[in-house]
Amino acid sequence: MEAKTYLELLAENDEEARKEFAPNAKELLTANFVEYDDHVDGHDNHPDELEDQHEFQREQGSHQVAALVPPPEKDVHASTTGVRYDKNVQIHVISIDSRFRSDQGDNPSNFLFKLLTPIKNVISVRLSSLEIPNTWYTFSEIRGNTSLIVNVQNAPNSNSLVQSARVVITEGNYTLNTLQTNDFLFEIFNQLNAAFSNVSFSVYFNTISGKITLSCFTKVNPPAGGYTYFNQPRRLLLGAPPTTGFETPLLVSFNFADSVYSTRDNNWGLGFNLGYQIKETKYATSHAADSIPDVNDTNYVFLSLNPDWRVVEHNQPDSTQTAAFAKVIVNVPKNDIVYDNGGNTITKQYYLRQPTNISVFNVSILDEYENYIQLEGGHISLTLEVTEVLHASLYETMRT
Repeated sequence: MEAKTYLELLAENDEEARKEFAPNAKELLTANFVEYDDHVDGHDNHPDELEDQHEFQREQGSHQVAALVPPPEKDVHASTTGVRYDKNVQIHVISIDSRFRSDQGDNPSNFLFKLLTPIKNVISVRLSSLEIPNTWYTFSEIRGNTSLIVNVQNAPNSNSLVQSARVVITEGNYTLNTLQTNDFLFEIFNQLNAAFSNVSFSVYFNTISGKITLSCFTKVNPPAGGYTYFNQPRRLLLGAPPTTGFETPLLVSFNFADSVYSTRDNNWGLGFNLGYQIKETKYATSHAADSIPDVNDTNYVFLSLNPDWRVVEHNQPDSTQTAAFAKVIVNVPKNDIVYDNGGNTITKQYYLRQPTNISVFNVSILDEYENYIQLEGGHISLTLEVTEVLHASLYETMRT
């Protein structure tokens, strides 16, 4: 008889062991039987019955399958150092300062800036920062609002029926009704009375309406030291005896549009800034303005880098249209710096129609009438982002 192997002996013993523990059907039926009371109020729940069967039947997923977190999106622009870049283009950051301009002309708001090395295949130019000193004058001969013509009828001690004079105010910036030395009302009063030695003028400012009234009088009863803004001539009533500080009214006419811009509808001369809507008045003893005086300059200027880069289009009153690279909002007082870092919503980027080589920028700052701003010794600086295309196929696509 052959000896049985270890595996055969293990199989026989395992089968006999299982027979010892094989359950009896009858015992299995009665072993765990428990008698329950049939008299139960309400729903007769079995102790093993689930309270919420619907929740049990709802799909809960498999506990044997781990929930997988989706991997983060791959950043195609990130390198091993975490710096974003695009191999198709290259951005050149150029700083331009009018102090280092190529042509040292008189006006730093209109100059050429030549690059030491031309940039080839440029597809866009963006203004990223701009600094302009708000030093240009609100009143200047270039703006045509520093003079007016005054005609006085029947002036005492005059050799003619009408005595005329051209009144010119000092170029610069003024305040209004601040009683400071640069008050616009002071300047108008002083220059009117300085232009005529035999008559006197009053400049009355209504603090309620905010409007000016100009009047002309004789100069017979001036106070000691003469008339001043705080001691102006007043109307002498008809038949009243001569009294110091009281004068007889005279007929006067004003030609406010004494400039090369007299044909404009707005900003046509000094009278417009004084608040008058008519350019020349008829003869009268006093003339009240139609609107409040304007001593504030325009609240924006334009930046031009190339005549063909038309990002902002501006309509003129004569239906013509001018264009510039950017519109810059002036939101600081005079003699402060206008900072523009591109934070507002105004577009300051130009896309060229095809790749172009750039070697020079024609930088200019213009007002609303396309006149060059006079910075009175100030200088501007700006930063440009010039995008150069490097990829050959991209270059061909944009070129065609």
